[in-house]
Amino acid sequence: MRLNGFLASTLVSIAAAATADQQPSEAYILRSKLPAADDAASLPHELAEAVLLQRLSTPDRSYPLGSLPESVKPDHALAMISQLGKPSLPLFQQTERVQPHQLIIEFSGVTTDIYKTIKAAIPRVPLAFTSDQVVYLRAPANTKKCAFGPSISTSRTECWDGTTQYLRYDVTKDSNVIKQLAINLAHIKSAALDGRMETIFLINGPDSAHARRHEEKPMTEAAYTFDPANPGSTGVSIVGVDSPAPVEGISFAAPTGVIPPCFKSEEACNKGTNNCTGHGKCAPKYSGESACFHCKCLHTRETNSAGTESLYRWGGSACQKIDVSTPFWLFAGVGIALAVTIGFCITLLYNVGEEKLPGVIGAGVARGSK
Repeated sequence: MRLNGFLASTLVSIAAAATADQQPSEAYILRSKLPAADDAASLPHELAEAVLLQRLSTPDRSYPLGSLPESVKPDHALAMISQLGKPSLPLFQQTERVQPHQLIIEFSGVTTDIYKTIKAAIPRVPLAFTSDQVVYLRAPANTKKCAFGPSISTSRTECWDGTTQYLRYDVTKDSNVIKQLAINLAHIKSAALDGRMETIFLINGPDSAHARRHEEKPMTEAAYTFDPANPGSTGVSIVGVDSPAPVEGISFAAPTGVIPPCFKSEEACNKGTNNCTGHGKCAPKYSGESACFHCKCLHTRETNSAGTESLYRWGGSACQKIDVSTPFWLFAGVGIALAVTIGFCITLLYNVGEEKLPGVIGAGVARGSK
C-alpha cells in the first residue's frame, strides 16, 4: 500500500511538472535585438493583450488597449509595453524613420503534443513573456485569401493591412501551418535581423476561458487606459473591437513528384501545386478553354534594410523556381553580339590588309625602286 501511494504521488508530481512546462499562453519575439533567454516575464492576460495591440496600432489606426487590473501598477505596465512592444518614435523627431513591419502569428487550441511540434519548428527563438490565461486579441485577424508565404512577405502589400499583419490559426483544424512556419523560419529571422519585420509567435493552449472571453461585451470604462499614439497619456476611452472567425491556413510548400501540365479545375490546380507555391495563381492555359488550368507565375519584390529593391521572377510548373532565363538570355545575347561584332571587325581589317595595290600605284612604286 505504501509503494502504491508513493507511485501515485510520483505520477501526480510528474504530470503536474509536465503541465507546468506549458503555460496557457506564451509569446516568442523575433527582432533585431534579441533578448536573453532568462528575460521572459510573466504577465496577466490584460497586460499581454495590451502589448500585442500596441504592436498592431499605427498612427492611422489605433487599437484600444483595454483595462488593467488594480494589482498592476501603471508604471510597471508602461515599462512592460515599452520593453516588449514596438519602439516608439522620439517626441521631437525631425526626420521620419522607417518602422519595421509588425507580424503576429497566433496558434490557438494548442495541446501538449502540438506544443512540442511548434517548439521544434521555432528552435532558438527566445521566449518573451508568458501569461496565466489564454491571451485573446480584440483585433480583426487578416481575412485576405493569401497563402502563408505571401502573408509573411513584406513585399506582398496586397496581403497586408498597411504595415501590420495579424494571422490567427486554429491548429486543431489546420496543422499544416506549423510545417509552413518551419520552412519559412529562415526568411522570418532574416527580416528580423535586417530590421524589416518583427514577428511574434503567440501560442494559446486549449482553455475554456478563451471561449467565454469571445462572448465578452465591449468595455466602456477602465481604471487605467493607454494610448499607443501618445505613450505618456492616460484616461483614453475604451471600446471593444469585434473579431471575425479564424483564418484557415493555406499550404504553399513546393510540391514533390511530377506535376501534370494540365488540371481539370482551378481547385485541383491549387491543391496539386500547393497554391502555385505562393508565387502565382491558377488560370486557364488556353483562352476560351476551362478544362486545362496551370500555374501563371508572377514576380515578387524584396526590399532590404538599405532600401535596395530586388525583383524575383518565378517559373516552373508550380512557380517553385526562380526564373533566370531572362537575365541569362540578356547576358548571353549581348555577349554573342559583341563577339560577332569584334570578329567581323578583325576579319574586315585583315582582308583589307591582304588586298593587292592597284596597278597605277604598283607601277610608281616599281620605277622608284629602280
